[in-house]
Amino acid sequence: MSGIRFHNRSAPASSRQIREFVAHIDRLAERLTPPRRPQDAREPECSRTELRILAALSRKQPVAMSDLAASLDIPLSTATRAVGKLVAKGLVERRGLRQDRRVVQVGFSRRGREINRYVARSRQAVARAMLQPLSPTARANLIERLARLGS
Repeated sequence: MSGIRFHNRSAPASSRQIREFVAHIDRLAERLTPPRRPQDAREPECSRTELRILAALSRKQPVAMSDLAASLDIPLSTATRAVGKLVAKGLVERRGLRQDRRVVQVGFSRRGREINRYVARSRQAVARAMLQPLSPTARANLIERLARLGS
């Protein structure tokens, strides 16, 4: 895995390389997306923005609505609408701060926490299985390169 180099002045990727790269990323994303829980089969699906909000809440919660919007680089009005839909679906709750009633914090509801735990456990199991065949050095190299690609 030591063959990948990051240069400021490298040759542009070919169309074929770009297609293959996107296809591999798509396959990885599919593998890391768990199936819906049976008890949620009849529940409405979440939009991409709603899924991004749930992912952000899995990293830190509760979070102020304005901070949530800023962290996702979306307008506050978009975050507010999406959070409203997530509240209606029973996945998150809004809470006002006692110290400053203008600040609205968002966090998982009980059901949202349960689903988040299910998703996290499922993704960790898939990641563990994907990383297991690699040597510790190969794992470290892969993680470093993914971090560099993502930054």
